[in-house]
Amino acid sequence: MKKTILRCLVLGCVMALICQWAMAADRVIFANSYKDADTSKISKYYQKSPADALSKAEGDELAKSIFTYTQKGSSFTLDEGESNDEILVYRNTNEQSGICYIELATGKVFFNKGMDEYLTPGETLDLPNDAEAPQIAHNHLRALNLFPSVGVVLHHVGGLGIAIHYENGTNSNYKKLVTVYEYRELDGLQVVGSSRLVTELGSGGEMVSLGRCWVDVSPVASTPKDILPGTAIRDRINTQLMEAYPDAKYIEVQNQQLVYYDDGKGIIEPAQVIAGIVIPQGETESQPLDWIVSIMATPHTTYPYDITAPEPDDPPADPSGLPSGEDK
Repeated sequence: MKKTILRCLVLGCVMALICQWAMAADRVIFANSYKDADTSKISKYYQKSPADALSKAEGDELAKSIFTYTQKGSSFTLDEGESNDEILVYRNTNEQSGICYIELATGKVFFNKGMDEYLTPGETLDLPNDAEAPQIAHNHLRALNLFPSVGVVLHHVGGLGIAIHYENGTNSNYKKLVTVYEYRELDGLQVVGSSRLVTELGSGGEMVSLGRCWVDVSPVASTPKDILPGTAIRDRINTQLMEAYPDAKYIEVQNQQLVYYDDGKGIIEPAQVIAGIVIPQGETESQPLDWIVSIMATPHTTYPYDITAPEPDDPPADPSGLPSGEDK
C-alpha cells in the first residue's frame, strides 16, 4: 500500500513537471508571419588576427596624424593616468570637450577636436548639405587611411543642434553640425552590433568628430554542420526566451532577419535578429521583443541577449560624446 502511494506521488510530480514544461513551451508562439531563415548559403564567419593589433607606437602615430589633420597638433597631450597597454587617451588642453581615444586591440577610434566654437547661439555657417556630406566624410577618412575598403553603407545623414531658452521666455534651436551615420555589410547581410562609422562635420565641411568602430577581419570557412537549420534555430529561440521571461504570460515571435553580429572584439558571425511581443503575467499590454540569437552550432562569442552564456565585457565607453544613432 505504501509503495503504491509512493509511486502515485512520484508519478504525480513527474506529470506536474511535464505539464508545467508543456505550458511553458506553449507560451512561446511563432506567428504565421515568421518564416525560417534560409541558412544554406551561410558558409563563413569572420575573425580578427591578434597580430593585427596596434602597438603603442602605431596608436600614437595614428592619434598624431588626426591631430595634425585637424590642425590641433599642439592642443592634445597624452593622458598618462587614463592610458595603459590597451588604450591611449589624449585630451585637448584648451577645451574640455576635446578628446581622442584609441583601442589598440581593435583599432577603435573616437575623436572630438573640441566643441567650444559650436556652442554659441546662431546657426553654423557653410554647413554641407545632406547630399554632399557623405562624400566629404569619406574624403576625411581616406586622408587618414581610416576608410574601410569594403562594406560601407550609408544609414542616414542627421545633425546636432543646440536649443537655447532666453530670459524673455522664448526658445531658439540652432543646427550646429551635420552627422553622417554608416553601417557595415558582409556577403549582402547587415552587420549589427559594434560596426559603425559616425562623422560629424562643421563649418566648411571640417571634421569635428569621428567615431570608427570597424574591426578589420578575415573570413573563416564553416561547414554545413557548423550552421543550425531553421528548426534548430527555433528551438534555441524558444529556450532562450523561456529562460529570459520565465513568468511571461505570452511571447510571440513575429519575424526574423539574417544578419552578422559584430561583438566589437574581433568576431563577426552569422546570427538572426527576431522581433515580436511579450505580455508579462498580470498585464494586458504587450511589450516589444527585440532579440538576437547565434545561428552557429557552437557560437564563437557571447551575445547581449544570451543569458545562458557568460556576460560579455562591457564595451569601452565612448568618451567623445559622439551620437551613436539618434540625432542630437
